[in-house]
Amino acid sequence: MARQTLKTTLKTTLTTTVLTSLCVSPVLAAEPNALRDDQAPISGERVSRVEVSSTSAVSEQGRRVYSAANLFDGHDWSAWGSTPANANGAWVRVGFDRVQYIDRLEYVPGDARTPTSFSQCGRPQRLRIETPNESRTVDLADRKWQQVVSLSPPIATNKLSLVFESHHGKGAQGGVCLSEIKLAGPKDPFTAIPGLRARIETSIAELADDGRAHRGQRELLRIGPPAVAQLIAALDVKNPNQAARVASLLGELGDERATEVLDGLTRHSAPAVRESALWSLGALGSAAHYDAIVKWYDASDGRSKDRAFDALARSGNVRALEIVIAALVGGHAERRLSAEANLGRFGQDGIFAVKPLLASSVKSEKVAALRALGTVDMPEARELLYSHLPAAIDSEERAAAIFALSTRGDAAAHTAIASLWDSRYLVERQAVAHALGQFADPGDRDLLELLAADLSMSVRQAAARSLARMGSEARPALQRLATRGPCGGTALAAAEGLFGPDASDEEVLQLLGSRHEEVRTRAGSVLAERGAAGEAILAAALVSPQDELRAAASKALGKIGARSVVAIIERTDRAPKESHADVLRLLTSFRHPLAADFSARLVRDGHDFIVRRMAVEAVAACADPQAATTALIGALGDSSVEVRLAAIVTIGERKLDGAIPALVTQLDGPQRAVVRSAIVALGQLKAAAAIEALTSLFHDKALPGSQDPGLREDVVAALGRIGGDRSLPLLMAAIGDEDVGVRYAAQDALE
Repeated sequence: MARQTLKTTLKTTLTTTVLTSLCVSPVLAAEPNALRDDQAPISGERVSRVEVSSTSAVSEQGRRVYSAANLFDGHDWSAWGSTPANANGAWVRVGFDRVQYIDRLEYVPGDARTPTSFSQCGRPQRLRIETPNESRTVDLADRKWQQVVSLSPPIATNKLSLVFESHHGKGAQGGVCLSEIKLAGPKDPFTAIPGLRARIETSIAELADDGRAHRGQRELLRIGPPAVAQLIAALDVKNPNQAARVASLLGELGDERATEVLDGLTRHSAPAVRESALWSLGALGSAAHYDAIVKWYDASDGRSKDRAFDALARSGNVRALEIVIAALVGGHAERRLSAEANLGRFGQDGIFAVKPLLASSVKSEKVAALRALGTVDMPEARELLYSHLPAAIDSEERAAAIFALSTRGDAAAHTAIASLWDSRYLVERQAVAHALGQFADPGDRDLLELLAADLSMSVRQAAARSLARMGSEARPALQRLATRGPCGGTALAAAEGLFGPDASDEEVLQLLGSRHEEVRTRAGSVLAERGAAGEAILAAALVSPQDELRAAASKALGKIGARSVVAIIERTDRAPKESHADVLRLLTSFRHPLAADFSARLVRDGHDFIVRRMAVEAVAACADPQAATTALIGALGDSSVEVRLAAIVTIGERKLDGAIPALVTQLDGPQRAVVRSAIVALGQLKAAAAIEALTSLFHDKALPGSQDPGLREDVVAALGRIGGDRSLPLLMAAIGDEDVGVRYAAQDALE
């Protein structure tokens, strides 16, 4: 399916004179609703790219009627239209030079040039508005004039997708058509979005914490320009790491208001702050600071030198080209990647500088040059890349050309690239799988599913990631790969495409049952981040009869911690027996008192000895001493030796004095391990009330323990811990015992 990618600076050459010569009478559109006083138009200069799913080939007098450039040309007597076969599902993708706040979408439906053209083109009926972070759907009326879609709260994004799920009318000439798009946003985002200022303050504060800094940086980049003023004000913080992160963010946000204050930071006492300020000035293209950045580059090494190089590459200063080109052919991976990513900032000079590398006999130099050309949005760069697609060219070079053409979203290369999907060369198949994700054409879904079954794991993962870029159209395919994919890496790559903010709890729960542990773990983390609702779902999964589901839920709930106890306890009454062990394991780790009753009940009623033994440990961790004593005394009568042993050991370790009488009764039992554990526990408890029973066990020939030197040795050790005058007679007598172990134990006790 053909597709166009056009810079919006391209303006249509149609004029009123041309319209008159063609005898075309525009449909007079009604005056649109005026902008509110608190709204401002978003200039077309802010639109850096426009991509469309397809363009109708209709022409008049040899001239193509429809073009993506017509969408933002300011005229409603020019139009874009998809192919008739691409009516439902057609899309327009808009890229901005920075984050924009959009609360108004104004559009002219259909081809508004004439009544005839209007009737021959489809018009939007159901529109899905998507950003990387959210999705909204609106139903549109079928009218012949401008329509306005209000977006509340405003959308904050640097990438906007308009997906036309259905259309009005018949699309004989154009599947779905638009004659113009205009966007507007709030003049003051702080008024339009309650709490925005507080969000910025919170995120700036997170920059001071190494553990939370990444989250703060991500949120501030998502907020965009409104954060600049508060970031500038935050530069006087005393924490140098926080100041350095703030300085870097100002460069990433690309706001020239920060230039003056960044200049002051180049003289900061902290090296990290100075370097971050210089990096941002390079990213902002400050020619005045070029020499300072070069000096930094020459004097530094390691990570600092890499960052200085990145500042030079981002500057777009022609004086830096020699350094940038040298890095393209150098052995340093970090700088080579930066050089590839930023060559486009040098425009025609960059093409001229990289051309000699294309004639190099060194393959790695040619490959790096081709990849770098993908960032240069100029016809000459595309022609050079096209020349490296023929089959006679080396496969690695061809893969680099595929990668570069897809980076620029070059639709003219789409068909040629897709035809290479079954290449015998792995590197080409991987490049094709990646490229199809850049094109994001719904028609490539079947092809990507085939690539997702490739013998190579790298190809499979690239295909899964590309499917994830296709939005809701690819969700069924992603769901299949995520739950039943051929390997964990492929399944996880597919799952990441399903874990967006619009993913329902049911979808994530389904992935919690994936056959791949990587996906189950990630799904559990996603649910854990959803607060109480996610915790409730995980708690329900914890009592599932499916082993994998329980394990994934248990892992996620363990990361949440004790706050999930309530959600777990609420479901324990309906919990199947198979889940009890997982529930108890979690409750033991939380040490939460709310878990005590459930654990005590399972000490008594657990369906097998393993669960009852685990319940003993949970009671010890969660219950108060009195409740724990009651439950553990009950466990001393359990039919399982393992449960009784666990209870005895726990009583001794927790110093539960109330259980001493019950422990004494265990001394005349038939199981040696039980008797021995009871002796040790009584010693730990310093149970003076047990001295007579222990003495009897040592001397009374009728008791089985008195015939066992090992038990007699334990009795002596226990009496030594208990101490007191009542223990002395036995300890003194044991000094002369016939068993050497008993004698040594008595000596230790008396010392």
